[in-house]
Amino acid sequence: MTSAEWDASTKPHQMLRALGPKAVGRKFQLFLCSAGRRLLERKPDATLERAVANLERFMDGEISTEEFREREAEIIGAVIRERHLRLEYGSVDFVLHAITAVIASNTQQSLRSLLDYGRLAADEDGGRYDFDRELCAILRDVFPPPDRDYVHRATFAGGGLVLPDGTIYRVPDDARAIAQGIRRDQAFDRLPILADALEDADCPDRAWLDHLRFGRDHGRGCWALDLALGKG
Repeated sequence: MTSAEWDASTKPHQMLRALGPKAVGRKFQLFLCSAGRRLLERKPDATLERAVANLERFMDGEISTEEFREREAEIIGAVIRERHLRLEYGSVDFVLHAITAVIASNTQQSLRSLLDYGRLAADEDGGRYDFDRELCAILRDVFPPPDRDYVHRATFAGGGLVLPDGTIYRVPDDARAIAQGIRRDQAFDRLPILADALEDADCPDRAWLDHLRFGRDHGRGCWALDLALGKG
């Protein structure tokens, strides 16, 4: 899938297929969490919102494994007590089932439930609500186009970031500090400031800068912010 096709796609299953083995680990889990948050906008649930936030913080290294497990046990206990583990055939039940799978880190089940929900919601709303488009927007924020590879070089290899054209670029300390502040505060409105700092430091990658300035639906795992933070 080319960058142009990636930017125009409205089919999440095609985008996921194009990602192939890249759709794993922290990035994929954060994509699922963001999708879960979109579902919670339609069906608010304070307990499930806590569960998603707990998983996000763990995936971003903000809490220890022990702390995550303690909170997870408490939250999942509350979910069970509130009888959210049922699966029926209405869109509300798909919301609950999908988010339960997300917080249980059952990636295949949660993805399947999210895609099923998209089809069901469109049918119930007569096609007016297009959840697939929302999933595509999140995928574009979390993953760069599959034809653009960014590779973090190990310290012993000299460090830096290998851009898609083969250029080696080192994120300056001031830009990294801005990126760390954005991540800490979840202040994605400050991403254009990061773009300015990178451009002032002669960053040659227009796609990277454009995503920081003009991208939409930013959240945890944003690929352009991750590059500045040295995350994969």
